Parts: sequence; structure tokens; C-alpha cells
Amino acid sequence: MLEQERATRLALEAELADAHDMQMALLPESAPAVAGLQVAGRNIAVKEVGGDFFDYLQGKRQLSIAVGDVSGKGLKGAMNAVMTSGILRLAFDENPTSDSSMLMSKVNKSLCQSMEQDMNVTMVLAQFSTQKKQMILANAGQHAYPLLVRQKQIQHLRAKGLALGMMPSISYKPLIIDLQSEDLLLFMTDGITEPRNAEGVMYEDSGRFHQLIFKLSNDLTAEEVVKTIIRDVIDYMADEEKRDDDITLVAVKVA
Repeated sequence: MLEQERATRLALEAELADAHDMQMALLPESAPAVAGLQVAGRNIAVKEVGGDFFDYLQGKRQLSIAVGDVSGKGLKGAMNAVMTSGILRLAFDENPTSDSSMLMSKVNKSLCQSMEQDMNVTMVLAQFSTQKKQMILANAGQHAYPLLVRQKQIQHLRAKGLALGMMPSISYKPLIIDLQSEDLLLFMTDGITEPRNAEGVMYEDSGRFHQLIFKLSNDLTAEEVVKTIIRDVIDYMADEEKRDDDITLVAVKVA
């Protein structure tokens, strides 16, 4: 009996390792080179596999950034993250000129046909036009709203929409932002905003997140911004070993 249990455990561990490798292979190996933008992103899964993902979709004169969070954890969450990422990239490849809201609607329609009824995906999708110096943002249920940091002022970009995979005929209203030099944009999942300290206070609610952003030097690269914020989030946690959510953050600096 013990030998059988051991074999079952090893088989499960091997499956999780394969799923982890598959999920990590979908994440960008490096940030794209885009004139006028500096981009960096990082994902830290809570277990061997997780439900967060991010991606860069690059066209001739534009860049789209997706940050998603699939309901559920472990193997099921990871597999749905893989499926969502694949559907997103296929939809983009079919029409690279689609704006964020149209692309989001296509992904939602496909997920409604493929995803289990008790599952959904929250996602933000930001399309950057370097020619127009503009960003078009669509949001499917993601409540960790992107932040625009401009001249030490922080703005929550509250585009709203229903999570993906719930209702097929949903339209997503785009939020259009004119960009300025030295703007910093932060795209994240609730693994950034909701970790709690020993007193049970969430990171964003504590005010510490905004305080850190105010202190960020303009000389920091996008990569350094991501590392600094994630390091502070982990330091804030009461016990990193008990972390129960994935961490995903993408930073964009405008030249």
C-alpha cells in the first residue's frame, strides 16, 4: 500500500512538473524592444503551477500587453491559463490590428465555448500605439486596476467589464489614455495588491504600495521597478511560505 501511494505521489509530481514547464514556456522570455517604451514583467507562481499569466503581443506599430488571472489554483488553474493564453495569441494573429476591446470580445466568445462553467478569467489588455503615443485599455473583471503614475500622481485606470468565459455576447468598453513622457504604467494581479501582513491588512490598503511608488526614482529601469515592487510585496507578507496567490507585475515606462 505504501509503495502504491508513493508511486501515485511521484506520478502526480511529474504531472505537475510537466504542467509547470508548459506554463513557464508560454511566458515571455524577454521584454520586446519597442521604440519609445521600456517594458518588463515577472510572474511568480504560488505552487508548482498557477493561474496567472502575462504576454506581449507585438504588431508593426503597436504593442499589446495582457495580464490575466484564472479562477482556481494548481493544475486546473494552470491548464486554463495555458488555454486562455493560446486563444489570446490565436485571436491576435488572426487580426493584429484589432483594438483591445475587440480582441477581448473574441477571446471571451472562445472561452465561453471551451471553459468549464464554474471557471472564469479576469484579464486586462492594454494596446500601446507608439505613433499616436496612446494606450487603449480593456478590462475583463480584473479588480487590481492598472496604475498610471505621472509626475508623482497615481491614477487607477478603472476600465470595467465582465470576466471572460461567463457570457458570450459581451462588449468591452475601451478606456483611451493619451500618454506623456516619463509616464509609468503598472499592470498586476491581486497577488500584488492583496497580500496581508501580521495584522491582516492588505498591502494596497496599508498605503505602503503608494508610498513605495512615490519614492521610486525616475532613473530606475522598468526591470528595476518590477524587482523593487515585488521585493517590497514579499517583505510585507506575514509569512511568505503561506502565500496563497500568484504574483504577476508588468511595468511600462514611456520615453
